[in-house]
Amino acid sequence: MEKIDEIVTYMVENCLQYFQNGYSGKDIAILCSTVKKKDKYRHVLQPQMENEMKNFKLDADFTTADDVLGYGIVLDSIRHFSGLERSIVFGINPVPTQEEISNNLWHPELIYNFICCMEERKVRKS
Repeated sequence: MEKIDEIVTYMVENCLQYFQNGYSGKDIAILCSTVKKKDKYRHVLQPQMENEMKNFKLDADFTTADDVLGYGIVLDSIRHFSGLERSIVFGINPVPTQEEISNNLWHPELIYNFICCMEERKVRKS
C-alpha cells in the first residue's frame, strides 16, 4: 500500500499546484489501467484530495469519463476515457489492453501534459 500512498500524494500535490496556477477540475484526468484499479485509487485518493483542497478552499470533485464535460476531475479507466481529452492527464500504470486505446491516448493533440505514475513495473521475459 506504500507505493499507492506515494502516488496519491504526488497526484494531490500536483493537482493543487495546477489549481493554484488557474486550472480547474475540468482540465484534469486521472486514468487507471482498469476499472478495478480506478476503484482502488478512488478509495485512497478522494479523501486525501478533499482534505488537502479544503485547506485552500478548493473543490475536489471527481467524475467519470461519462461526464467528461462536467467540472470535476475525471477519474476513470483508460478504456472509458479513450477518444476524450483533458489538458492534464495522470496515468497510473497506463498499460492499455488494446492497441487502438494506446493510439488514441498518445495522440499529441489530445493532451498537453501527461504524468505517468507507475505502481509497479513488470519485466517481460523474451
